[in-house]
Amino acid sequence: MKQEMKGKINPKTKKPYSESDYWAICQAQHNKKSFNYFAPVTKHWIEKNAETGTEQKYMEVTLSGLKEDRDGDRVSEEAINGMIKQLKAGTVPFYLDHGLDENGNRTYRLKDMTGVWVDGRLEGDALKAVVKLNNANPNGEIVWKYAEEGMPIGFSIGGRILKKKEEFVEVAE
Repeated sequence: MKQEMKGKINPKTKKPYSESDYWAICQAQHNKKSFNYFAPVTKHWIEKNAETGTEQKYMEVTLSGLKEDRDGDRVSEEAINGMIKQLKAGTVPFYLDHGLDENGNRTYRLKDMTGVWVDGRLEGDALKAVVKLNNANPNGEIVWKYAEEGMPIGFSIGGRILKKKEEFVEVAE
């Protein structure tokens, strides 16, 4: 978004778009509270339980980062550290499409839980996270097969902006 508007004039103010303008537009486009950060699978593997012989599938993905994302949003280091703590606790479920049903309602149905996030770490500027796929959910197998085939699947943190920091950037005319 920011790149698309770079150097353009805001028709309301007759001045170049400011960081505040970018933020307001992003908020309007993302239900005024949320933003998305999409990133690919970085690796995937299977762990086999020696006693039971059962297999468990895991995927590591880059969920977010400290640098600006494709929409011009940045996640603070404080927020990243909070996410890492939640991921490591193993209490954050993994839903496809943020738990939205076919009508766009957020439902978070148990039968739709595709996995659980079990680990996270900051590697350089990137938040790497590990999801344990749900063996009981066919969607877990679909996601796994997409990764196996190298499909460009992406993940989103489904973040909500709780506070913002305005930064002003000079725009060349």
